[in-house]
Amino acid sequence: MKLLSFVLLLVSGVTCVLCGCSDNSAEPVSPAYQSVPGSGPLAKVVTTEYTFTDQPIATPTGDPPTLCGGVWQVKNWHLVEIFVASDPLMAGVMEHDMSSTNDAVTGEGPFHGSWKITPSNTELTGGGWWEGTYEGFRSGPNPDGTWTSIVKALGHGVGGAIDGWKTASTITLTVYHSHPGIPEDQAPPYPLSTGWRGEGTGYYIER
Repeated sequence: MKLLSFVLLLVSGVTCVLCGCSDNSAEPVSPAYQSVPGSGPLAKVVTTEYTFTDQPIATPTGDPPTLCGGVWQVKNWHLVEIFVASDPLMAGVMEHDMSSTNDAVTGEGPFHGSWKITPSNTELTGGGWWEGTYEGFRSGPNPDGTWTSIVKALGHGVGGAIDGWKTASTITLTVYHSHPGIPEDQAPPYPLSTGWRGEGTGYYIER
């Protein structure tokens, strides 16, 4: 009888080990709730896409362009534009400082600069703004006398509700030698420009 009791006790112990018995047993954790490095509410990333148009609303200011070796050089032209976006967090007034190098005959050449968008809806942004850099290339002239510029822009939110958010966009500009509302005598030397209209798409990432 003692031998039988010992065998039963031994079998019971082995079964308990194999089945994972514990005094602190708990329900298995569902994969959906398991901790994964880099996941969870603190790592949540929300991406929002937007479309926009932009065009200048003031005469450019800055140093006069210089002609050197058949190339016009522009440095730190300050430009002000209206930025009309499908998302109110992006819509507002854009200011940027641009430098460019353009062939004096064709008008083609690269450009780059820094930008800042002050959204009109300060209640939504909490007083924050966007800023960043851009670069592009102007090609042409087109048959209608315009040029085409493709611009790539990167930026981030500063302050308020958008602080630390990231944004990126691609813009296609139709560039004119002058622009309605800007007197002809204030237009820069051909083929430099004071006017354009842009259409683009972008996105921002909430952090």
